Amino acid sequence: MFVRQPEGKRNRFNLLVLSEGEHYFSDYSCVYYPPAKTEEESYKRQVKGRIKVCSKSMIFDPQDLDMPLIKFDYSQAEAIEPARNSLIAALEGEEVFQIRANVTVELKENNNIAPYVFKKEKSLHRFSIKYVSQTTFLTEVNRLFAISRLPSYEADEKIKQIVTERESAIVFDRSWLEGFDERPLLELASVKVTPLVINAGRLMITERMLYFQPLNNVEANPVEKYALKDILRVVQRRYALRHVGLEIFMESNTSTYFTFKNQATRDAVFDLLTTQPGMTKLQHENQAQTTFRWQCGIISNFEYLMYLNSLAHRSFNDLAQYPVFPWIIQDYSSPVLDLENPQTFRDLSKPIGALNAERLSSLRNRYRQMPGPEDKKFLYGTHYSTPGYVLYYLVRVAPEYMLRLQNGRFDEADRLFHSVSETWSNVLINSADLKELIPEFYCSPDFLRNSDGIQLGRRQDGTRLGNVVLPPWAVDEEDFVKKHRSALESEFVSQNLHQWIDLIFGYKQRGDNAVKADNVFHPLTYEGAVNIDDINDPMERMAILMQINEFGQTPHQIFTTPHPQRFARDEREKMMKSASLAGMGSSTPPSSRGGSFTGGSAPPSRTNSGGSSSLSGSVIIEEAPRSILTSSFGAPMRSRGSQEDNLNQMGMMTPTRTASRTLGTPSRAPEPSSFADSFGDLLNSPSSLSESPILELNLGGLSLSSAVGNGSNNVPAARPTLDELENDDSTIWGSVDKLKASDSFRLHRDVVTSVSLSPNGQTMFSVSQDSTLKIYSLADSKQLRSISISQLALSSCVLTADGSSVIISSWDNNIYTYSVDYGRVNDTLTAHDDAVQCLALSESTLASGSWDSTLKTWAVRPTGIDKLPLATFVDLETEVKAVEVDVQSNLVVGGSNDGMMFLGDLRMKSSIRTWHAHDDAVVAIRITPDGRIISCSKEGHLKVENKSGHELLSVQIAENLMCMTSNGQKLLLGGDSGQLRVWDLLEGEEIAQLSKKSSKSAISCIAIPQSGQTIVTGSDDGSITKWNP
Repeated sequence: MFVRQPEGKRNRFNLLVLSEGEHYFSDYSCVYYPPAKTEEESYKRQVKGRIKVCSKSMIFDPQDLDMPLIKFDYSQAEAIEPARNSLIAALEGEEVFQIRANVTVELKENNNIAPYVFKKEKSLHRFSIKYVSQTTFLTEVNRLFAISRLPSYEADEKIKQIVTERESAIVFDRSWLEGFDERPLLELASVKVTPLVINAGRLMITERMLYFQPLNNVEANPVEKYALKDILRVVQRRYALRHVGLEIFMESNTSTYFTFKNQATRDAVFDLLTTQPGMTKLQHENQAQTTFRWQCGIISNFEYLMYLNSLAHRSFNDLAQYPVFPWIIQDYSSPVLDLENPQTFRDLSKPIGALNAERLSSLRNRYRQMPGPEDKKFLYGTHYSTPGYVLYYLVRVAPEYMLRLQNGRFDEADRLFHSVSETWSNVLINSADLKELIPEFYCSPDFLRNSDGIQLGRRQDGTRLGNVVLPPWAVDEEDFVKKHRSALESEFVSQNLHQWIDLIFGYKQRGDNAVKADNVFHPLTYEGAVNIDDINDPMERMAILMQINEFGQTPHQIFTTPHPQRFARDEREKMMKSASLAGMGSSTPPSSRGGSFTGGSAPPSRTNSGGSSSLSGSVIIEEAPRSILTSSFGAPMRSRGSQEDNLNQMGMMTPTRTASRTLGTPSRAPEPSSFADSFGDLLNSPSSLSESPILELNLGGLSLSSAVGNGSNNVPAARPTLDELENDDSTIWGSVDKLKASDSFRLHRDVVTSVSLSPNGQTMFSVSQDSTLKIYSLADSKQLRSISISQLALSSCVLTADGSSVIISSWDNNIYTYSVDYGRVNDTLTAHDDAVQCLALSESTLASGSWDSTLKTWAVRPTGIDKLPLATFVDLETEVKAVEVDVQSNLVVGGSNDGMMFLGDLRMKSSIRTWHAHDDAVVAIRITPDGRIISCSKEGHLKVENKSGHELLSVQIAENLMCMTSNGQKLLLGGDSGQLRVWDLLEGEEIAQLSKKSSKSAISCIAIPQSGQTIVTGSDDGSITKWNP
């Protein structure tokens, strides 16, 4: 998939420089007048080039390759307007327009691939458009500029309308037909898909050719042409959870991938293509037959895994469904790789997450404690194959893709692929790192070399990232891949690979067998978990697609009974001598000891096909000799036909040193099959597969109002001044020891995880493990709104300073921004690799903590949360249960499940210290106005210390705690007893225990208003209690 182009031949502007979901529309010749002290100087520095008009930005592409591309995001511009009384206009004799930008992005300077340069300063950029009127140009651009001001869900719908308008206005240009006598059979809208990129256009099919005409000019050719006689295979595919994809494989070892409006349209195109004269090669070998060939040794382990990936929807063209291969070796320290020693190899009967017993025990405990139905629980919040993991491995050969995925930046050097041994160690110990391997580990050494000298940065120890550090037993990259491939084809792996297949493609992938095998992932990663076409809410639909595409997808399940074991080496060698195995289509196979094989394969079904998959890309490997396969990337394979023959028989295409790999699969994916029902077809002949209205509330000045626990120290209370610490009688804090429970009401069906109050204390916001956000009027004692935010538990919520939005974290790894004004979610941020447990907000800085053991800080802006964190702290080793952030003191604090705490510097984005504060999970943290750090643990340990670590107070409370908040002088605690405990921190003693009227349910969260006389608490039974002096 990732083939380097020679330097100087790269088209600097391509669709990878666009943002996620952005479309490229138009291209204009122009002259650019860069910012300067005077307009005259700007005129003298003019640069010729082209402006690319896109849905979210404009990009200037200068003719001078030494200059960078300059990107102007509409959302970061103040105006795009005619330049009035312009000196340049007078000198040029033509109209000039200008962009008043707050941020510009520069990229690909000197045609080098490197992190983008973000210039966050006000600047004025002038342009003159050539060959078209400025009025026409500005009409198009200002329509897009206006759309950028809308909430994201509305903007997306408007852009979809524009795309539809353009599609409807364009017809295929028939002057591009190869012959005058060609008869068009079908013309329709289609989208061409390449990794991380889609491009709309028109598809034309004639009796001899297939054509694709893009709506824009980004492709090298105005029209792409494919002769039907050169098509090797046509494959129906599932794309973005919908059965709308079609992949076409050519004899030239290339493939093209298209999607259509719906499944019916896709099927019609498939039927038309496959019924054309001469299209007889669209056949695929019987699945059971291929398995038997693998058992007998006719095809290698590598080839069989490629075949299974193909059947299971994995494709080099889809990073969310990239082919997955297993970690095989666990010895990365010995000077010699001993393939005869079983200790050299990883246990293939267990998923990656189960290889470390201590980590697995922790994950099992979390699994058992998860609320909700069994089919919604998951052991692992992250997956073994995601776009991020694929590009983690491929960053040296696909840096542009990484920059696209990371919004113009590479990840921190310490988190990039540096060492094979280090990566293996991390997947063994890190609860948020479960990644398996990709095929390149077994066939392509290029991805291990930084041949282009990409500047990937320096690690904290000063090491500059270059080539991947190899284990001692590998001489160089070629030697590593050769030995790795030999390990894959070794006898130990041959006798155990079927167990890994059971986990990834087979009967241990789902249901009770998956639970028993510790192989349960997030429910949305499984095929059939959600029907995108049934979701009408565009925000919900977008959020689910984003989650699936970013967090990966579990492969299509191929087998529902145990996969047979490969025959032993001596038995395989005997079978290799049998001439009858060469054909495999007319001879009856010997019985397989891996299972009994009777009956026939399930017939293909269009409605349940799942959009069968195929593989295409540019995995570059050496082509093996035709007589004896002694590939430099694998163990010697006895004479059994070439690798090309084997892959082609399985519907794949052989990779070569220079061509892109294209591997095909059946045109329709099979139903999950039982091996007991598989081999019957061999006895006959080979098979062939042809919500609520907008709420009017006086919420001006809504801001942070409380702090909660239950792992969610997420809504800080209004911060008093130092003077107020000595006299807090002016607020409700002065009478917290006299509070009485005045009213209780049940809003939620599960634990209330977080509550927040508006500054005047009249409106309450609460979230729960029942996945809902509730908005409640305390003044009128009635519910105002109930919103289902996610399919999983909500863990915390905070209010933005302007009161316009509620920021909510969820166990689905996301942070949602709910607009109070518009009454719906208008932004979804995929924030972590596992569940987001806690939030804290100070001014415009948000802190989040996750089960992935990381703590991140984010910039909160009126338009939403920035997509990239301000800082990521990885100092804690277990789930982050509580966070606190304070811009005034420049501190961020986190507490984890093992009692460790972390203190960081916001400005320097660095760690100050990490220490063992408690013997169990930290549930809440507060920073007082004078810089003291208060924390409490689940088992009742309360501690106060200063920033330097000096302990000021340490007491044991006689109950399990769930939440805490403080103004620095008084402190409130809630826990299992259902009582509010009130402490005087200056005296270091408890001064009151306050009880609810009836219910004894545990207090899980607390909210205190900036003004007003009502405190609210949430409970583990879903109820809310009001407290008044």
